[in-house]
Amino acid sequence: AALEIQHAVKKMSGATLPVVYGSVPANTLPIRIISDNSCPVGETFFTITSDGVTIKGRDDVDFKKVDYKKFSTFPAINYVLKGTLDSAYDFLESACGVRYYSLNDDECIYPVQKNIVLKKQTAKHRPSMKNERLFTSNPPKNREMALLQLRWRQTLLTGGVNHNTWSIYFRYYGKAKGRFYGNVDGKIKLSDEASAK
Repeated sequence: AALEIQHAVKKMSGATLPVVYGSVPANTLPIRIISDNSCPVGETFFTITSDGVTIKGRDDVDFKKVDYKKFSTFPAINYVLKGTLDSAYDFLESACGVRYYSLNDDECIYPVQKNIVLKKQTAKHRPSMKNERLFTSNPPKNREMALLQLRWRQTLLTGGVNHNTWSIYFRYYGKAKGRFYGNVDGKIKLSDEASAK
């Protein structure tokens, strides 16, 4: 998240933001990036105040250091919580006007401005889907594709099915134990609702 913000700010203003771990240097307006396990899975959050920017999200435990030039060190696309990264992208797009249209920086928009001015705001977003995936090479075959998958928030947090599953429904409906959805009198209901009838 910090490296993507650093990259975007450099493209917009020419300035290089330092990435600092731990306490914030005096007389600065920091961009704080906080991994917070109390955040709901998939929810993004950022706030801009006179004290700086705070970006929060729920992440899996950090397992390695990211080298911005080596895509093999980037977080995995599937089954990994990347809440702070997703929140950083929401911040860059919503508050800074950055747009990620394609694979390289020439096909993205970084609004050029000597001084980046941000409006005070708080933004929270929860996507309607837990799975957002394009059929691209996975794992990615180059750095540009890896960045595009992250920037477009391509992810898979739950199991995915690529084919029709109705045969399972017809074979096991009425026999399965536990909660599942089924057709009862023309309406889709949970199994325990059907059994209560």
